[in-house]
Amino acid sequence: MVVIDQAVCPLCGGPNECLHARPCEGEGPCWCIEFVFPKELLDLVPDEAKRRACICRRCLERYCAERGVPVQRHPEQVRRALEELQRGT
Repeated sequence: MVVIDQAVCPLCGGPNECLHARPCEGEGPCWCIEFVFPKELLDLVPDEAKRRACICRRCLERYCAERGVPVQRHPEQVRRALEELQRGT
């Protein structure tokens, strides 16, 4: 069985700064809630890490820069709904 460190980006091996991977000070939504992750980028995550470890911001930004597309943010109403889901409300 492969052990997945939830605090490590499955693409680059660096810290993903996921709010839910390790205890941290403060509460609130994770940084990633604001951003749209292209399906093609998500498809690059190894099967054993899918839905178990988050992609880091650096990989998201690099992926978009290499393709000449902007990093997209979710519309405000989508962010609010995702925040509620993370809080469990």
